Amino acid sequence: MQTKTCSKCKKELPVTEYFKSGKYPSGKDKIRGDCKSCAAKDTANWRIKNRSEYNNYAAMWRSKNPGRQHKNEIKRRYGLSITQYEQMLLEQNYRCKICQKQHKPEINRGRLYVDHNHATGSVRGLLCGKCNVVLGNLDDRVDLLQKAIEYLNSREG
Repeated sequence: MQTKTCSKCKKELPVTEYFKSGKYPSGKDKIRGDCKSCAAKDTANWRIKNRSEYNNYAAMWRSKNPGRQHKNEIKRRYGLSITQYEQMLLEQNYRCKICQKQHKPEINRGRLYVDHNHATGSVRGLLCGKCNVVLGNLDDRVDLLQKAIEYLNSREG
């Protein structure tokens, strides 16, 4: 296994623990001098020190790349590929699993959200924003949802 010494932390690590050089690679191995861990710390510190600049850049990137933003977010948060998300949409007939509201990604907040169990992280289905918020505000507690149903039923008439 090929290794390299990090220019910052001085640890000898496998080359898989280093990012490739950017657009204009330098050096014979075309790998950055600092390891992924040191690079991540530097990036986090830069973002804190330059919050406004970073936020402006991030907002611009999101507006130019809405599909990639969504793809990256569901992968990072829920471990779902865009193909798996689209398969779930198809299985749910492009509708919220609870209220059956139609999925409309072309309008603001029209996309269905990935619902998951907060304790286990397992994905349960795709929900519209309102249904997702209801479950979240009730902390996914069935007993509170049952009490809400009883309350609504007692107020009819």
